[in-house]
Amino acid sequence: MTGADALPMLERRRIEATILKHVYDTLVESHGKEVATRTIADAVRRSSIEQARQLAASEPDGETSMRTFIARQAQWRMGDALQTETIHESDTAFDFNVTRCRYAEMYREMGLGEIGHLLSCQRDGTFCEGYDPRLKMERTQTIMQVPVTVTSAIAGSKQPRFERPQGGLSKGPDLRDPPGIGRG
Repeated sequence: MTGADALPMLERRRIEATILKHVYDTLVESHGKEVATRTIADAVRRSSIEQARQLAASEPDGETSMRTFIARQAQWRMGDALQTETIHESDTAFDFNVTRCRYAEMYREMGLGEIGHLLSCQRDGTFCEGYDPRLKMERTQTIMQVPVTVTSAIAGSKQPRFERPQGGLSKGPDLRDPPGIGRG
């Protein structure tokens, strides 16, 4: 385990967000909010895919599976950063609800609530794409993008689903243009 791997993911994301906040603010001032948002989304997406590919390559013999993906979840939960309730876990599917997300809390505290979903939530689908293109993520909502109350935090991210389709390969969601961000 390298020094970077030993650092809890929440702290890694805090360091990245501290830098990206300045980049975002500078881009908003010089090019406007749309360009700034699109640039951050693209940069984080590329970073996520590259990090996922590196993790996949570090698996024994570079072989990924739903089980190796599930085993990786401990990295994101470290330090109670992500609290989840597992609904179903098998060799082909992993269904869970997020009941608390300290990543979302941290981004809001840092004044990054507006782009927190780009810094973390967007990473999930693109991570799947880089880790194993057969993994497909389905999410109906995120805690980051709903008002924070006890009720909405618990109900806020129903059924993220990671599924290895039977048969052929399937790509993860295309997040190059997150909702509300056009390439105009």
